[in-house]
Amino acid sequence: MIATKNDFDRPTRRFTGGYLLGLGGLGLASAAFVAACSYLKRQHADTIVLVGVAAAYGLVILALTTYCSRMVRRAGRLNPSAAAKRYRMRFMVAITVYVVALIGSLSAVIQYHLIGLVAYVLAITPALPLLAAIASMGVYLHEETDEFERAMQAEAALWASGGLLAVETVWGFLELFGLVPHIQTWWAFAIWCFLLAPGRLLALRRYR
Repeated sequence: MIATKNDFDRPTRRFTGGYLLGLGGLGLASAAFVAACSYLKRQHADTIVLVGVAAAYGLVILALTTYCSRMVRRAGRLNPSAAAKRYRMRFMVAITVYVVALIGSLSAVIQYHLIGLVAYVLAITPALPLLAAIASMGVYLHEETDEFERAMQAEAALWASGGLLAVETVWGFLELFGLVPHIQTWWAFAIWCFLLAPGRLLALRRYR
């Protein structure tokens, strides 16, 4: 498929507004989840309350992930290939498993005050689906036969990775000087995912 100028004439303001809305929603959901977990730990809340909070957070993350995926797909106005459809399916399955694993692991550790090896295993469990989501991109790049689309996805990932390194570096120095609060490193995956959309737009600018 040959890309034309019309493929890349995007409503920039609308995209930027939607991107900032999604990013803000992610930040608010994550901050609320962390605050709620801290509060519930102090109150020794029942398992059903913990599951409810984790489930609500998970649903928000799934919604924002779906929203982000659509933004990335629409950034180029190109019809998705079979490989791209499989990639999105794998990614969404991985995120769904992540939500389920997070709910189960968090509820078990907090409610039963688990320690030792079991606590380590449960703490690592939610990270495994996210690793699978990252691996799914590598599988997609291997399966994609459209050279243009493969190049766009790879360049978008590079832009996202560079943006993540920039954010982490600047925030780290601000934190070192006591100017900003500490942010847990699991935010890195979410930030990287949201940087994919503007990364794709930057990659497409060369083909206008």
